[in-house]
Amino acid sequence: MLTDLQIKRLKPTDARRVVAVGDGLSIRIEPSGRKNWIARKAGRTRGLGIYPEISLAEARSLADAATSAPHQFGALWDQWFADQIAPVHKRPENATNLRPLWASLERRRVDSLKRAELVALLRALRALRARAPSRAIRATSQLRSVLNYAVGLGLIDVSPLYGVPMSVTAGKPKKRTRVLTDGEIDALKEMAEQGGAAGAHGRFALSCLHPLPSW
Repeated sequence: MLTDLQIKRLKPTDARRVVAVGDGLSIRIEPSGRKNWIARKAGRTRGLGIYPEISLAEARSLADAATSAPHQFGALWDQWFADQIAPVHKRPENATNLRPLWASLERRRVDSLKRAELVALLRALRALRARAPSRAIRATSQLRSVLNYAVGLGLIDVSPLYGVPMSVTAGKPKKRTRVLTDGEIDALKEMAEQGGAAGAHGRFALSCLHPLPSW
């Protein structure tokens, strides 16, 4: 294994070259003298940053994380849940309830997932749950989040669902019907004209109406 001093002494040549450091970590030396850390595993190469901004110790840590990353969707989902959902959500079971929907993706490599098949899967789920459109929306949102997490880990460069409108996979949301009656709206208007806390509450309530009624 190379030491930090040995890496510092590596000189550029007329052509780009790659020098193995050890344990899947290498450093790529450009003819300009620029040195970039890279991690290699299973024929794939991932950039880890520039030397010396990224130290040897930091590069080793990044390489370990990159080469042990969850390449299968099931393992990725587990890590996403443990890292992004469980620590911050009051009801993480809302996320786990959707986990069975991804059974067909469980053993698939994340970098093998294609947009067309994911859109087809989401549209099929939407058709099966036509009476529960909110579930289709939550499923689409979860899959987007997991794939964006994979981008953050460096497993894929771009999410396969990037640019796909929610209306394509989950359908268009139904228009909300108005809940308040005309009398209740008039009462809020009267409250909004008052002073103090009551008036402030009334004005806030009116500002939350979408769309605002035409008075």
